[in-house]
Amino acid sequence: GGSWSLDGRTIAFNSNRTGRLQIYTMSPDGSNQRRLITSSSDDWLPSWSPDVTKIAFNSNRGGHTQVYVAHADGTGQQNVVQNGGMQLDAWSPGWSADGRQLVYAASTNPRADATPFVRQALGAAAIIVQAALLVGILLLGLRGGTLPVGSLTLIIGLNAVLLSFLQDQYRLIPGAILAGVLGDIVLSRLKPKIERPGSIRLFSGAVPVIAYACYFLSLQLTTGIGWSIHLWLGTIVVAGVIGVLMSYLVVPPSSATPAVRA
Repeated sequence: GGSWSLDGRTIAFNSNRTGRLQIYTMSPDGSNQRRLITSSSDDWLPSWSPDVTKIAFNSNRGGHTQVYVAHADGTGQQNVVQNGGMQLDAWSPGWSADGRQLVYAASTNPRADATPFVRQALGAAAIIVQAALLVGILLLGLRGGTLPVGSLTLIIGLNAVLLSFLQDQYRLIPGAILAGVLGDIVLSRLKPKIERPGSIRLFSGAVPVIAYACYFLSLQLTTGIGWSIHLWLGTIVVAGVIGVLMSYLVVPPSSATPAVRA
């Protein structure tokens, strides 16, 4: 598809010359062709705003076909649809005459209003389970003594690499390595030991918070986060709480009343 700017100076069009659909611009005579939108996904069906300061287009970079808007030079790309409740896909953007509103087509199904909430609930539950497993493994290691610095980078990074091979999620590997490095810094600072329950509790809460903060950061910098800020921030906090609670299973609170000797 293509779009001729209202000032008649520029034509935006999509082309798969690189193997993916990408958006290019050119002069009306076919000269000055250049790639306008840069992404690792398919982008197509551009539509110039009436004042030619913005361009709307379709992209599947978030897993669904969605409508994005960028500045005329291709910067500031933003998903303006966000895959809301009754909506699965959105396409064919068009501008109102004053350029203040966008119209687009969208697909829905009778249960689409419930589907995003079910997916979000399952995703949050999966993160909580993973946080419990991660902290459980670390606490088992601490019961035997101390964990060497570098162990968190190895555990979290290796887990991300394995998941990437299974689910083709290579973009998450840098965030996982960062989480491991930050976790190792916390490990070296706190030096958690069973004999010091406070250090165990702090360590058990901090590690999942760091891990999933880096996870959501990776998502935000790549495909974007489909959840509301309240949900993903709340999930990070709950993961930390789960970690602290797990520490009580390994290091129960000591009795406040000392034993009385006969």
